Amino acid sequence: MIHALQDKHVDLKRVTEAIAATGRKIADAMDPYLLEGLFHGRAAERTEAFIARELKPLMNRMRLSGTKMADFEEYLWMRHAPERNAQIARIDKDRPDGGAGVSTKKARDYLAALDPKKKAVFESLAADVDAITGGTLDLLVAEGLETAEAAAAMREAYEFYVPLHRAETEDSGAGTGAGNGTGQGMSIRGPETRRAVGSDKAAVDILGNLVMARERAITRAEKNRVSNALLGLALTNPNPDFWRVDAAPKERVVERGADGKDHVVERVRPGFGNAPNVVFTKVKGQAHYIVFNENDARAMRLAESMKNLDAEEIGAALAGVGKATRYFSAMATQYNPIFGVVNLFRDTQEAMLNLQSTPIAGRQGEVLRNIGAAAQGIWAALRGKEGAKPGEWGRLWAEFQREGGKTGYRDSFANAAGRAEKLREELGDFGEGWTAKAREAIFRGKNSAFMQWLSDYNEMMENAVRLSAYKSAVDSGMSRPRAAMLAKELTVNFNRKGAKTRQIGALYAFFNASAQGTARIAQTLFDRKGGRAALSRTGKQIVSGGLLLGAMQAALLAAAGFDDDEPPEFVRESNFVKREQKKQAPRYLPPMTGAVARAGAVIPSVSRHARSPFERKALFQRVRRKPTPFVSARLPAFRAGIRS
Repeated sequence: MIHALQDKHVDLKRVTEAIAATGRKIADAMDPYLLEGLFHGRAAERTEAFIARELKPLMNRMRLSGTKMADFEEYLWMRHAPERNAQIARIDKDRPDGGAGVSTKKARDYLAALDPKKKAVFESLAADVDAITGGTLDLLVAEGLETAEAAAAMREAYEFYVPLHRAETEDSGAGTGAGNGTGQGMSIRGPETRRAVGSDKAAVDILGNLVMARERAITRAEKNRVSNALLGLALTNPNPDFWRVDAAPKERVVERGADGKDHVVERVRPGFGNAPNVVFTKVKGQAHYIVFNENDARAMRLAESMKNLDAEEIGAALAGVGKATRYFSAMATQYNPIFGVVNLFRDTQEAMLNLQSTPIAGRQGEVLRNIGAAAQGIWAALRGKEGAKPGEWGRLWAEFQREGGKTGYRDSFANAAGRAEKLREELGDFGEGWTAKAREAIFRGKNSAFMQWLSDYNEMMENAVRLSAYKSAVDSGMSRPRAAMLAKELTVNFNRKGAKTRQIGALYAFFNASAQGTARIAQTLFDRKGGRAALSRTGKQIVSGGLLLGAMQAALLAAAGFDDDEPPEFVRESNFVKREQKKQAPRYLPPMTGAVARAGAVIPSVSRHARSPFERKALFQRVRRKPTPFVSARLPAFRAGIRS
């Protein structure tokens, strides 16, 4: 159930816990469960940094200069065509010219006939494109995905490289724009660049492919970091019954030798890399792999989770429903001005309780005192003047994001055409047939300053508690990655998902938030001892205090003249209600406290309505048979998710 609904990588977690239980210390760089938890935030932050520092300046310059995307892409194509044609001619004698989809003469004629002022603008913009291309190659080498020799060869072959893909295949060019794959789950294999073979067809979506190449490289780099950690863990903790490193399965076959006679030879089993129990990674551009024991159920499920083979695809109908569900979720949270205040109040209370189950237990006062300063630092970073020097909390916020502590979300595009359409929207370039006024209205609508303000506001509210906890964890001596993970999981880790989350989440707007919230409550309430769960010391305090609080509230409400159905159940299950000047005055309770308090409220209710032991027993049995308020209290996150 945990694997399906809450954490698809639970087997990886248990493996790392089992190794740590033997007394072996697992370094951060060799803890794949830790790095997988930070992957989404790190990949999103690096992608956002690329967009903010490299892509948006280019888009802004294009917009200010009135440059159409199609015109600029044509210039990039013609500028690159002569060197691409020469390269194709060297490897294909049947294609002496035109391998770039246009002849060298036509490309040079275009460049010669270009208006000097327009050419100067294009050349200036093209310098930014060259910087993006070079940065992508540098990233691939630095992250161990490509060899330095391969990158040097590409730079030597092309001075003005841009990806030249064709509409039919989306893949007929060389370099970092080839393909759309970011890896099979966390398994990274295959070439990062491909040799061009040439085509007579016109190139399409040059800028879309260029941007996707960088975004794909970032994603593969962060995934490779996780699979590198898995490789290191397997190497330092050998267990042939569970996993092997670089041990390809072999088979004995009969082959005819050079002497014309048949011989029995041993060879690597064909297609073994596609097997579900093989996870690939790259080190300095070279492929390595971990082979899991296909006869071990846990090993196989771990491998399938790492390769994302346990995630079922959703159909077109469910995908459409999912879009509507995500829109509803965004309107109820990200773009809801009330949600931020409520969420901060709720997260603060939950965090104070959850901190007891972390290595920085006892520092609740410090975390609480710093929440305001953390919120101000985040707001200054999000809304402050561009180029302004960040303060201490601004620097901590940037560091927290780089480590992956912030919940990470990224736009996902099926192909370069979709990415190119997004670029055109950002440019306000809607093609012919649109009046300038209409284009500007749509552009401003899609980039509403108020909506961006609202998004930043809720981001500040959501991360203030986490950033404060991150600082306290780092100050206590914890490493930055572990401090970021502690802060990320202090309340609800929205990036953690079960194998079935995507399908269920398409129908239930807040399913994952509910599942993760309930799991976090369980982590605070219970300890695992000898493979069994038992109430922790903190859990006992919460249960006893919550029962007392619930019983006290029920007694006070009864004394004030409230009936059993007053106030409504949905108010009582998550609030402490008292009467002030003949009005209900609800005070929000954290889910785990509210859960136990609702259970405690059953006690005085039974005492009020049952006058004999027989009646009390009958009433308790009725509650057990129809435990709606009691069960909803035990799983408050699911109810809270719907109301959010």
